[in-house]
Amino acid sequence: LSAGFSPPGAVEMFRAVGNFSHGTALDELAGLAQKASVASGAAPARPAAGTLTALARVGPYLTETYFDQIFETGLEVLLEGFARRLPART
Repeated sequence: LSAGFSPPGAVEMFRAVGNFSHGTALDELAGLAQKASVASGAAPARPAAGTLTALARVGPYLTETYFDQIFETGLEVLLEGFARRLPART
């Protein structure tokens, strides 16, 4: 509010950051759970050769190695969008 956002706008942004953060945490937990499952001997699901080629190319970047970078990029995009919505100060 002190930055100039309306009460509804402030709530929308609060919820956007909260939902993004919660979704990211759930996604990371699911990835870690799958990793633990594979480590315990479960066979990982693998698509048939030649299918889902785009997913195969980005797959390495969906691992825990990139969790922080992906979160920070997403948060940066949200904050940049919020900044564009700020009313002009006179």
